Amino acid sequence: MESQILEKYYQRMLYIQDQAKQIKELEQQKHELTQKLKEKIISRIVGLAYNFVDPMANESDEDTRLELMMQYDEEVDGIIKDIKRL
Repeated sequence: MESQILEKYYQRMLYIQDQAKQIKELEQQKHELTQKLKEKIISRIVGLAYNFVDPMANESDEDTRLELMMQYDEEVDGIIKDIKRL
């Protein structure tokens, strides 16, 4: 009887240890994904300058400039959404 109780507690202890290990692994994965998301956001911000700001400044056609501005706004909105997810 006593050995059954001890075995039961031992199994619970193993289960708790396993759960703690899984939590640590998930926390590590979350940290890695957050870092990747931050890097992606930074790349997108840098890309804004090359893809939109510089061409907008050098574009003489008003319609093309307006289209670039609209695309720029969409990209900024996407970046803001990603930042809010952090």
